[in-house]
Amino acid sequence: MSKKYFCKVCNKKPICRETYYYGKGMCNSCSCKGRKHTKKTRDKISKNNKGKHPHDGKDNPFFGKTHTKKNRKIISEANKYPKGNMIVKHHIYLKENSNEIMILKQNKHNSLHYQAYRYLVDTNQVKNYINWFDKKYSLL
Repeated sequence: MSKKYFCKVCNKKPICRETYYYGKGMCNSCSCKGRKHTKKTRDKISKNNKGKHPHDGKDNPFFGKTHTKKNRKIISEANKYPKGNMIVKHHIYLKENSNEIMILKQNKHNSLHYQAYRYLVDTNQVKNYINWFDKKYSLL
């Protein structure tokens, strides 16, 4: 088992053996502490960033506006769950006019769609599905 080496300053972050013996012996965050950009470098950075953020402040189309109550509720619900665990509704049509809903977590919902697509590929029905989808929703 190899020995683990840690930063000589904070003694928390692991570093490689070469950095410990032949380098400064510090992790990246400790070695950059106190480092400041020169005036020339700061000017280059600000020159490069000009025009890259055109929608800051008053230029942003959403500036001064707020979300509706419905959208705020959706956003807060989405933020409660870790990525992939958000609860979503999935419509299933077992009969012609039925509108049944299955409630799933986001990762299970994505898995369901993936499995359905794999089934279409395995049974060689992808073109039929695309034609049906185009006829029903006329999106393509």
